[in-house]
Amino acid sequence: MSEVTTYTGEQIQQHATREDIWIVVHGKVYDVTKFLDEHPGGEEVILEHAGIDATEAFEDIGHSDDARDLLKDYFIGDLEVEYLAASMSSTELAVIAPEEKPKVATGGTSGVKSFLSGGFGGMCLVAAGHPLDLLKVRMQTSTQYKSTMDCFRKTLAESGIRGMYRGMAAPLVGATPVFAICFWGYDQGQKIMRYAYNLSPTDKLSTNQILFAGGFSAIPTTAVMAPMERIKCTLQVGAANSTGVAYKGPADAAMGIIRTGGFRSLFKGTCATLLRDVPGSVAYFGAYELIKKKLTNQSAGQGSISPLAIVTAGGLAGMANWAVAIPPDVLKSRLQTSPEGKYTGVRQVFVEMMRVEGPGALFRGIGPAMLRAFPANAACFLGVELSLQFMNTLW
Repeated sequence: MSEVTTYTGEQIQQHATREDIWIVVHGKVYDVTKFLDEHPGGEEVILEHAGIDATEAFEDIGHSDDARDLLKDYFIGDLEVEYLAASMSSTELAVIAPEEKPKVATGGTSGVKSFLSGGFGGMCLVAAGHPLDLLKVRMQTSTQYKSTMDCFRKTLAESGIRGMYRGMAAPLVGATPVFAICFWGYDQGQKIMRYAYNLSPTDKLSTNQILFAGGFSAIPTTAVMAPMERIKCTLQVGAANSTGVAYKGPADAAMGIIRTGGFRSLFKGTCATLLRDVPGSVAYFGAYELIKKKLTNQSAGQGSISPLAIVTAGGLAGMANWAVAIPPDVLKSRLQTSPEGKYTGVRQVFVEMMRVEGPGALFRGIGPAMLRAFPANAACFLGVELSLQFMNTLW
């Protein structure tokens, strides 16, 4: 018989889907790997039959008659190791691994694929969502609009259809590196968690590990996103250069910003961008992975996912992101479009906004942000997933 090991309830949650894992229920050994292969989401099914909530530890399974009955078709044999029976307690679940298999380096998404698919997804996002992003920024930086529709009508009357895409060149050009770095950062965050918890590329990450990876993705992304956001917001509010002539495009706006405030001025609002994107990315990737998992288990079987499920999970993830990120985004937009020297930082923007406009100002622009979030992020994740599938067929 193979060497016997015991794990705590927390550890079994990380190892439950590892290859060739057996569990012991009332001294009898069951093949959980086979059960999970035939029952997607089976770990939660076991818990439900054990009469405990799926968020609780696995420790109580070892004392559950219902769990034993559920696994009866996967019975392997009686456990004949006295030490194991004696070592079981209310805080431990006995686990036996018949054969320790080395972790395989392949099986996870490579950094190159994450980078390229993220860039393509970002381009899809910008193309789908820029008009509503323009309305969001205009509402955040001006009090002349009564509603999203009012802002849309006035912008359309003033600039026409082409005006709805004003400032799109900067985010479109910037979308490739920004989203490429974002999804690469998310991939690196996952690898950090796998390394820290000694997990293989095929092991499932816990919810907390996914949330960490999402938040981590915002750190490298901000270095590229902050100047792009500065240029985009400057163009979207129709700012003019020192001679009173409107900027002609991203390059002209960048040079004007540098002439006015120096190179550092391009990075105005970096802290505000980080304040927006760390919690926003936690909600973004966390919501996507959790919703995708539910939809996959219900409709797609062995881990595959349909385009409809991608669109649904991606769109809802975008809405979750903006539900968290809109207040710091308002502060960022105000800071980045303000004249040089008006504010010392995001804290001063917040204090003045609370004093003059009240807390409601923090949610200005939430209408177009939410309207944009679903289609734009549905397009983003669809682009990411489909481009990954395409690259997987090539190498």
